[in-house]
Amino acid sequence: MDGWDNYFVAQAGAAAAFAGLVLVSVSINLDKIIKGPGLVGRSAEPLIVLFTLFVTASFMLIPEQVLWVYGIEVLATAIVFSATIGHVLWRQHKILFAPDNPFPPPPHSFQLRLALCLATAILLMVAGVLLTLDHERGAFALVPAMVVGFLLAFMDAWVLLIEVDR
Repeated sequence: MDGWDNYFVAQAGAAAAFAGLVLVSVSINLDKIIKGPGLVGRSAEPLIVLFTLFVTASFMLIPEQVLWVYGIEVLATAIVFSATIGHVLWRQHKILFAPDNPFPPPPHSFQLRLALCLATAILLMVAGVLLTLDHERGAFALVPAMVVGFLLAFMDAWVLLIEVDR
């Protein structure tokens, strides 16, 4: 993966730093997050996304691997991410849209987050499949996957840090 080292170093560092920000925002508003319906899952969401991006970037930094091994690592990460985030979103949906929830969120908020998670998962899978098939261009699919993942994490961090206090 010649020429990609700096990019993946930057992505791994950004994901780790961003996860720290999310953890601080959770710790600041922990009482409100625990009491708010669906907010515990919402707190897990950006951490799962950021950990996935960190792991993916870290795998891509392992030197002297053949291309298909990068692909298997990225594809396995994408599958674990999909299962984990799918479970978290399913539980959130059950809590948020339960008939007894007095403060259901606007549906478009959940739908947007679901779409961003799905886009991240699909792009990671596409990258993994292409790399597994020895197409070095598969690494280019990681760029939008990381951008979308960071966008989702930013939105969740904003809610956990700012919107929870409203």
